[in-house]
Amino acid sequence: MSQSRMDPPDVGDDDALALSRIAVGYCRCPHPEVVCRLEGAVFPSIRASNKGGTRGERGNVNGRLIMYDDNTTPRLALLWSHGIGGTSHPKGWTFAHVWDVTKDPDAYTHIANLVVLPESLASLTDKQGPLVPYLRFHAETVYGWRPAGKATVEKPVGYDDLTWTYLDSIPDPLGFVRNRMKRSNDKRIGTLRDLMGM
Repeated sequence: MSQSRMDPPDVGDDDALALSRIAVGYCRCPHPEVVCRLEGAVFPSIRASNKGGTRGERGNVNGRLIMYDDNTTPRLALLWSHGIGGTSHPKGWTFAHVWDVTKDPDAYTHIANLVVLPESLASLTDKQGPLVPYLRFHAETVYGWRPAGKATVEKPVGYDDLTWTYLDSIPDPLGFVRNRMKRSNDKRIGTLRDLMGM
């Protein structure tokens, strides 16, 4: 290996399956009942970027009012919809999007598009990481959801051998989310309350 250049090793199908078997055991996915009860994105937000929007500002996407954000609203969407009431980022965990559609308000905080996993495994979900096709196929088959305009996902090799772990279901996820929002003094949550007519 040259000292001036280091190419990443190729990850073949066997390697991807082996890595995914390990990672899936530590991932926490949205509960299918909760996804069904919410019927859409939790918050009207998209990711802010240096090309548009500052975190916490209001914006407009195709005539729809939104708030620009970082990964806070997706994190709160996943936690609060499962009855986990904190606001801080749980130590040692990372929140990942299944599809990288950060400018789509119908997908950015849709919990079928989210997963939480240990920080040490986060790179497996980045870009075209080996866990990505398994997560996408899982979201499409278990939740019946994929972002608008995205093609159907082919079943990855060994998918049927994986065992998925879900966060606990709660009977009224939207009620819990709205209750947490009403009790929050955070400025961004206040902006979201206005946008959601609360």
